[in-house]
This record gives sequence, structure tokens and C-alpha cells, in this order.
Amino acid sequence: MQKFNRLEFIEFGEPQIMRSGKKLKIAHFKCDCGTIIKKDYYLITSNTVKMCPKCSRENARLKKITHGNVKHKLYRKWQDMLNRCRNPKVDRYKNYGGRGIRVCQEWTNDFKTYFDWCMANGWEEGLQVDRINNDGNYEPTNCRIVKPLEQHYNKQNTVFVEYNGQKYCLAKLCNLNNVNYSNIWHGMKRGNTFAHYVEKYNITKFY
Repeated sequence: MQKFNRLEFIEFGEPQIMRSGKKLKIAHFKCDCGTIIKKDYYLITSNTVKMCPKCSRENARLKKITHGNVKHKLYRKWQDMLNRCRNPKVDRYKNYGGRGIRVCQEWTNDFKTYFDWCMANGWEEGLQVDRINNDGNYEPTNCRIVKPLEQHYNKQNTVFVEYNGQKYCLAKLCNLNNVNYSNIWHGMKRGNTFAHYVEKYNITKFY
């Protein structure tokens, strides 16, 4: 997949001959918003054009936002969320946009909508927006407000265990019961069951 900023290459089209006789290499691209555009391939690859006209207008509108909360900490978090989901040049893109994770249109298009959702769901300084399904998108039905440690329990490499038919985050259970995570994890890799450690360490607290 070839992607330049917000535009993903689809295929080449018929070349366009200018009045000067110059031949333009025309190609079709798909913007992150889903819009298909036909443009000079050079304009895209040279970063002269970075998005479709619709997104360009919206981007210009966002830059002119006068809403008082643009200085709020959530504004920076909102920008970071958008960047890691759609900017391949961002270090964390591979774990977000690179995995197909997107930000819903209503949050992408309007910071105030995102801000209002966060406030209505109990955001305050020190809390974070976390995706319930780690493979799902940033959208109201898949997000919640959590403490940083809670978000740490919901990463790609989080280890989960099953006990009595229920699925649990191993790190969270270890913290709740004040037992050593490393001992259990390495023991399980050697073939021991989690139930063995429930009995060994008297694990009684489950969330």
C-alpha cells in the first residue's frame, strides 16, 4: 500500500495533456475520509496536496477554531490521537493507523464534539481516553475514561488468563492481590496453569 499523508494510492488513470504539451501523470487516490480524488501523481508524492478538497476545507476550518478550549490539555491529546491514526510519519502510527485503527468522523471533524464527549463521560486531569476493544476505532461506543494504569492493562501485549470461565488481565490481578507478576507469567510459560497459582498465592480478589 502506498500512502502519502492522508491519501492512499489506488491506480493510475489516463494521462492529461496540458495546453503547453506537458503530460501529467494522473492517478486515483482515496482519502482517509473515504473520498476518491483524481490528481497529478507528482502533486501528491511531493506533499503539495496532502488530502482531498473536503478535508482540506475542514482542516482550514479547524485551524481557525476560536473555541476557548483549544488551549485545554484535551486539545493536544485530540491532535495526538488523530496523528497516530493517520500520519505514517508519527512513530506510533504502526500501532494505530498502521493496524487499521481510525478516529470516527464526528471526532475527526470537530474537536468540540470530542471535548464535549470527554467532559460528559467524566474526564478530568490525570485521566485518559481508552479504547475498550484494543482492535477497535476511537469512537464513543468503544471508548471510556480511565486512569493511566487501567489503560496500561489494555494494550496489544497484555496477558490475559481464564479462571472459572472468566477472562482476566494477569497484571491487574497481580496488583489487586499483591503477588509477583513475573513469577506467575514465567511459571505459566513453563506449563503451570493459572489455577495452580491461585491456590499457591491464595489469590482471592477478582474484578
